[in-house]
Amino acid sequence: PDTIACVNSTLTFTNTSYGGGLVDNANQCDSTKIINWIISPNTGFTVSPTNGLGNNPPIVNLPSTWGANTLNVQFTTAGSYSIKLIVRSKNTCGYDSIIKTVCIQSPPTPSFTATPLTGCSPLVVNFTNTSTGLNQCGTITRLWTVTKTSSTCTADSTNDYVYTSGTNSASNNPIIRFNNEGVYSVTLKLSTKCPQVTSPPVTIIVRRKPQLTMTVAPTVICLGQTVTPTANALPCDTPITSYNWTFTGGTPPSS
Repeated sequence: PDTIACVNSTLTFTNTSYGGGLVDNANQCDSTKIINWIISPNTGFTVSPTNGLGNNPPIVNLPSTWGANTLNVQFTTAGSYSIKLIVRSKNTCGYDSIIKTVCIQSPPTPSFTATPLTGCSPLVVNFTNTSTGLNQCGTITRLWTVTKTSSTCTADSTNDYVYTSGTNSASNNPIIRFNNEGVYSVTLKLSTKCPQVTSPPVTIIVRRKPQLTMTVAPTVICLGQTVTPTANALPCDTPITSYNWTFTGGTPPSS
């Protein structure tokens, strides 16, 4: 299309044509331009001035049937429109015309599903774009945004998440691998000539096995002496329900 705009926008079309010529009875050159406009389809818009389109065809000697040199059109319905300008002069040499195409977009409604919504890291999640209002003229761009909202454990990777399988933040159906434990919020933003629209967020919960360290006191003992091991466990968002100790060569051998 020559122009892309949002529904309910007003576009201004201006006649910049060159007129033909006619030598009148006073031997003066009359280069008056007689125009009319045709918009197809003929519904889904309003024009200003009201009679700005003019008659098709206009009556040469009746200016009230001519179209306006400047035409303001408010498009109230999304779709593709052709704007045709026809120019005549007062001679009988015919007319010339030009057609411009206008794409009128409406705001789409972004939405998507994600599978699975929770699991252990590294967690691979498939996102499916279920947005509506995508079947329209002009380009619609996508932007997926991932925000980590909370975490309790030390990260295992320098990247909280990566796009996989050749997808990226502009893909229709991206695949994202979440490397680190935490709670993530994912949104999809769609952009047209209308204001950008962002989907409600979807929450992804990534779990991890506990992070465990251990201290032993004392660290050097004689045969038959006892030691006291202490577990220092970070549960990583999931409560620890049990401990299983093994003391190879010790008494007791397990606990």
